Amino acid sequence: MIKILDNKINNFDTVLSNFLSKRKKKIQLNSISVSKIIRDVKKNGDKSVLKYERRFNKNNIVNPSSKQIAKSIKSLNQKVKKAINLSYNRIYRFHSLQKFKNISYVDNYKINLSTNMYP
Repeated sequence: MIKILDNKINNFDTVLSNFLSKRKKKIQLNSISVSKIIRDVKKNGDKSVLKYERRFNKNNIVNPSSKQIAKSIKSLNQKVKKAINLSYNRIYRFHSLQKFKNISYVDNYKINLSTNMYP
């Protein structure tokens, strides 16, 4: 919902200040939560990751089986599959050329990918 403030009212400055302070507090609370999660994951590792995966994503399975992976792949939209394959092939070709000093690679879409590598 959009909050509309009228700048013609007498106490506009205080209304704006209150509004901004509320937003600031909300952002600080979110960053505190994120910091706690990061600390917990650093301390407890995979157990914490599983805990937060269950809590936020409602997902009990983090390592899916081969059957589940195959089923998910079959359910993907064809455009998404094509985009993933295209990205994979472009990245693979680009990095396979990185063993040379200077590489330049132009893909099928006439996009030039290049880098200078020093030995």
